Amino acid sequence: MKKFIATAATFIFIYPIFIRYFPLPLDRILQIFGLVLLLFNTPDLKKLISNRGFVSFLRITFILFLLALIPIFMKTGQLDFYFLKTVFDTYLNFFSAYFLFFAIRQYGGNEKPLVNLLRLIAISAVIQALVSSIFFINSGLFDIYSSILREDTNEKLFRRLTTLNKRFIGIGSQFFSGVIKYGFAFFSVLILPYISEIKWVKNRLLYGLVVSIIIVGGLLTGRTFFVALILGLVMIMILNSRSITKLISLNIKVLFATIVFLPFIYYVALITIDTSRVETITNYVFELFINLSEEGELSTTSTDATLSMYKFPESTRTWLLGDGQMLNDDNSYYMRTDVGYIRLIFYFGLPSTIIFAFILLRYQAILSRMAHSRPLKVYFFFLSVWILLLNFKGLTFDTQYFVVLLLFMTLSNPKKNETFKLRER
Repeated sequence: MKKFIATAATFIFIYPIFIRYFPLPLDRILQIFGLVLLLFNTPDLKKLISNRGFVSFLRITFILFLLALIPIFMKTGQLDFYFLKTVFDTYLNFFSAYFLFFAIRQYGGNEKPLVNLLRLIAISAVIQALVSSIFFINSGLFDIYSSILREDTNEKLFRRLTTLNKRFIGIGSQFFSGVIKYGFAFFSVLILPYISEIKWVKNRLLYGLVVSIIIVGGLLTGRTFFVALILGLVMIMILNSRSITKLISLNIKVLFATIVFLPFIYYVALITIDTSRVETITNYVFELFINLSEEGELSTTSTDATLSMYKFPESTRTWLLGDGQMLNDDNSYYMRTDVGYIRLIFYFGLPSTIIFAFILLRYQAILSRMAHSRPLKVYFFFLSVWILLLNFKGLTFDTQYFVVLLLFMTLSNPKKNETFKLRER
């Protein structure tokens, strides 16, 4: 039962939904539970507020909160609180992260809480991919699922249901946000062999199957996942840079398993989905490479649309201070652009946008200082790079990952300002 609660809590933390007739989204319910638990667990509360990394994280997030607040005071007319609420959610996520820590600590096992967290992030992504594939094959089941969701908070999902014929739409995970989450899961599963002795991780065939499922889930959710694949390959090369022989021997079985399972997954798709739809899916996922071979251009409809959204301010005031707006009255994107950095420039100007990127790097630096393990430092670095790169496409400020990693590292420490030392290979 404890294992189920820990797994369910991790899944809800990553993939929250707002169920019809529920007063709050599921992630808010986790936050309430976590707040109550933390208030009654004073040793953990004291450990958090006395940790320098934790306090530093809160402080720099507050700086970003103030930067997001300034344009609201300067703006006349209808106020836009979208980004301000997004930043404030960073603080609220600490409570749901604590509930997650509490559940995983209760479950225990032979591994450290942080290792169990990364394991459950990977498992949650596998569950998501399997559920998404079921919805993908049988759209009627997806209709049943979507019928329990609050319509007013899932408008974008309902407007784009036609894409279900060629891409994954899962539980609380779809389109660009879904790719972000698969990316974090991908980096998490790649780092596990370097920090743990989990049985299914040591079994290269089973591990290869898990990696393959996450890759398929990521690619069928969005082509941006190809960026995660490239980053993941670079991360593995860096982790094994001290020994070329080790790089080859350690990952050859995983590569073999992945090569074996990806065609197997493709064969399963062939017997469960009609041929014309398989062709549509293949053309969608590999459109970039198809266009390169046929037209000699690295382009897709998505990249062309993104490039068309690179619109820049025409006034000096907007460049410096922004317009204090991210959404139009009809909830469409301000200036009709979805590009993360461009939206931030229009919201609070270029100087604040640069500070925003710097703060993301500071999050990574705080986590790295707390880690005595080289693999973890590399892992944190690539999480930060992943978010920074994604902002060239869409607004990405998924701080719940930094929050939960920070909280787990802080509360897993036997000492106040240090983290446990993980085994390096």
